[in-house]
Amino acid sequence: MNYRGDKVSTIAPPQQKKKPKAAEESFHKGWRVTGVPPGALEEARAAHLKKSRLELQNGKQSKEFIDAEWLRNARQKPVRAKPYSIPDAAEACAELARKSGWQQVTVTAIEKIVPKTEF
Repeated sequence: MNYRGDKVSTIAPPQQKKKPKAAEESFHKGWRVTGVPPGALEEARAAHLKKSRLELQNGKQSKEFIDAEWLRNARQKPVRAKPYSIPDAAEACAELARKSGWQQVTVTAIEKIVPKTEF
């Protein structure tokens, strides 16, 4: 009996059958070109300068802005939203991005390789 006086069943409810997981398969979805867009370094430097001025008004001293350190930790953005299906096209896009001012441009394959298990 529960707190309202109703009878409580002691029989466990039937368990649902779990669906088997689909076998993982390898796939390749193309090549993505990423990098740091032009102007991002200048924006970060300006934001740091603004923040350091506010901290200086409050009596705190901030660290100096180091370009190389910021670039090392900067989040890379895709040059193109849709990945390229041909690696030569991705390399051509990367070269054009470098010429137009993008920094740390990389071409990465979007793939998943599942090792084959042999019995």
